[in-house]
Amino acid sequence: MTDTSSAPGSAPGSVPSPPGGARASFGGFIPQRSTGLKLLLVCGLALLMAIPALFVYGVVYERSQGADRALNDVASKVGGEQTVLGPVLAIPYSYAPDADKPGEVVYGVGLVYPDTGTIEADVSVEERQRGIHLVPVYTADTSFTAVFDPETFSAAWPRGASPVWSDARFYMGVRDARGLKTAITATANAAPLSFEPATYGGSDTYSPVPSSDLRLAGAELIGIEEMENPVTIRAAMSFSGAGRIAFAPFARDTDVQMTSDWATPSFTGGVLPSDHNAGDAEDGFTANWRVPYLARGIPGAGPRLSLYDVTAYNRHDLAVKFIREANPYQSVQRALKYGAMFIGLVFLTYFLFEVTSHLRA
Repeated sequence: MTDTSSAPGSAPGSVPSPPGGARASFGGFIPQRSTGLKLLLVCGLALLMAIPALFVYGVVYERSQGADRALNDVASKVGGEQTVLGPVLAIPYSYAPDADKPGEVVYGVGLVYPDTGTIEADVSVEERQRGIHLVPVYTADTSFTAVFDPETFSAAWPRGASPVWSDARFYMGVRDARGLKTAITATANAAPLSFEPATYGGSDTYSPVPSSDLRLAGAELIGIEEMENPVTIRAAMSFSGAGRIAFAPFARDTDVQMTSDWATPSFTGGVLPSDHNAGDAEDGFTANWRVPYLARGIPGAGPRLSLYDVTAYNRHDLAVKFIREANPYQSVQRALKYGAMFIGLVFLTYFLFEVTSHLRA
């Protein structure tokens, strides 16, 4: 026979309750099977298991900083991120702003950009190792063609001013002259030009060198003030750099053609290439840029122009970054960003299963 007796004071057939209550523990202070408590525990476990990811992130951050230091160290010796400027004409001028005071003379420098300009660049890239890091270093062989129209020269100085032809120069430049491999060779209408490092002398009252963030070299063309036919400048330059190469849209209408043996370029700068085959070939890429006059948005000649307008970093330049296709630090950082979500998702799945099914997991 089955004993159906109950404890004194309890209903017939009921199951005796354990001491301290059926749904309480630790003396009744913490309720059992509480949804809110389990949610807090899920959040706490997810945070605890995310702590090791923070230590991994610290290691990745340190390695990334080391890679940047290696890039800067190598770049300081080969030229760094180079920006190149094609031939531009600078014409100093002087004028008296007040006709009643002819002794007060104001000086300035006007710029004349070519009507058309083309750049052909052949860029070879190699990876140099610094510690555990690989740094892409390139050598670029470039040729320039620029055509100037003498009829536009008068727009370089204000009305009533007089040009100082003796200090007029054609200028070319790179961001870091330490990367130059050879001297700049150039001709003007087949006559040789001799480029010299730009100096800030020439006059006690003004400098014939236009303001720029590049290192400039200038060349004088004898008799330029008497020319009536277009002046064609052809120049060649070889230089090295690291990480990034950029070309300034130095002409009213600029065309750039680049060929490289690097298979994974990243096109940056203010203008993207009009066509390229990056990703289609494993042995390199070719890219073409075209910047027409209206798209450039900078006057072709004027007394208040600055070379900063065309050489400003990431504003109008035509640039390529040489990056590795598989960056381990970037991959680990992405995994760490999603790590907390995946850790919390596992516990949240069990929590939702127990809440919705009313079964203990």
